[in-house]
Amino acid sequence: MTIGSGDRKVNEPIGRRRAGKEALHVNRFYDRHGKVRRYFRIDGRKPVPIPGEPGSVEYTKAWLAEMEKLPVSEIGKAKRSKAGSVSETIASYYQSNQYFLEPLSEGTRRSRKGILERFRGQDGEKPIAGLRRADIIERLDKLLPSTRRNALVALRGLMQYAVALEWLKEDPTIGIKGYKPPAKADDDDEEEGHQTWPEEWIAQYEAHHPIGSSALLAMALPLFSAQRRSDVVRLGPGMVKNGVIVLRQKKTKAMAYVPIEPKLAEIIAASVCGIKTYLVMKSGKPYTDSYIGTPFRKWCDAAGLPPEATMHGLRKAWCRRAAAGGASEDQMMAVTGHQTSKQLREYLAMINREMLAWQGIAAAAKGAMAEQRQNGKVTNRLA
Repeated sequence: MTIGSGDRKVNEPIGRRRAGKEALHVNRFYDRHGKVRRYFRIDGRKPVPIPGEPGSVEYTKAWLAEMEKLPVSEIGKAKRSKAGSVSETIASYYQSNQYFLEPLSEGTRRSRKGILERFRGQDGEKPIAGLRRADIIERLDKLLPSTRRNALVALRGLMQYAVALEWLKEDPTIGIKGYKPPAKADDDDEEEGHQTWPEEWIAQYEAHHPIGSSALLAMALPLFSAQRRSDVVRLGPGMVKNGVIVLRQKKTKAMAYVPIEPKLAEIIAASVCGIKTYLVMKSGKPYTDSYIGTPFRKWCDAAGLPPEATMHGLRKAWCRRAAAGGASEDQMMAVTGHQTSKQLREYLAMINREMLAWQGIAAAAKGAMAEQRQNGKVTNRLA
């Protein structure tokens, strides 16, 4: 069953709403028909349309063609960077193919740019050729362990660019080890740290949020698609082919194929959806993977679920259901996007251990009750 605009209510973007910046100097807009328009914009110059989607060949070629028309030192001059300084190197790096074509998500690119700008504010006036390994270590040691690793990765990319241009003799980040923080329960990129939703939680959530609500749709999409939060917010009618959602996952770039179950189709058809994505805010704008967590937490709280109930736990719930139903590893991998049997087995083993732990707790409680009955110490309240 194909779920298209004719099968559901549509909340369409209104007017020419700016959706944010993509590549350097590229702005994205929604026109009055809800279609995305992209333009390469420089003050004093006529905007140039940019075709295709970010990362596509036509998009990249058009962007590079416009970038080649700009003076290489334009950003450096605008910020009055000294020749050969860290600031000028960063400005040049932003305009390079290495920075733009690196396969990063928009969120990761923004994060790395923020790291480089802080480094620029601290050491921008220093000559890039004079940077030593001790200077990098000194900066990293002042950061929290949870941010040190990302900062090292961002600085390493900059240093490798400077070495390639022979502005720097060798990469001062070589030999410096990052720190990988432990997985967090709300980290969408980590498979561990999320508790699998038991059937009781699913029933409790469904009982509180009626069909047609955004809250129920936000729970049903990960539960019936087994996708991560970063892909759940991207699911939409444009991905549906012959009743199957076909997508390339954001994190791993793996292909996933999700046949739309009748119950999910019913929920989508009754919900207010967007043109490109099923999940949308009241304004009609799609949710982002960083923003959906806040309203989903509120919906779980309203249903009386514990803090351990996260969207990623619904992906695990699908895996538990599929394994219990006798699905093969290949069948499950086609949906979840796991690339090897080893990855899937580790994932299922983690879910099984969690389920066994819950069963163990329940068995211990049952055993305690039995012992109390035998000893005649059970109160009427506990009997």
